[in-house]
Amino acid sequence: MLGAGLPVAAQTGSVASQCAADIQNYCAGKKHGAGSVRACLEASRDKVSAACKEALDTTGPGRGRRVK
Repeated sequence: MLGAGLPVAAQTGSVASQCAADIQNYCAGKKHGAGSVRACLEASRDKVSAACKEALDTTGPGRGRRVK
């Protein structure tokens, strides 16, 4: 039962944790919720860390985007 909420929490937590420095550097003025931070990160994709790109590509609306 404990794991029932993990996928949603993992999706949110992954971007938040993997992109924390990038959020501070590029999206500090954006409010969390309604996708504005994620949209900012996507707009700054060429500048964000590799770990942040990975999180964006494998969670939420970016899931499955990465092509191997």
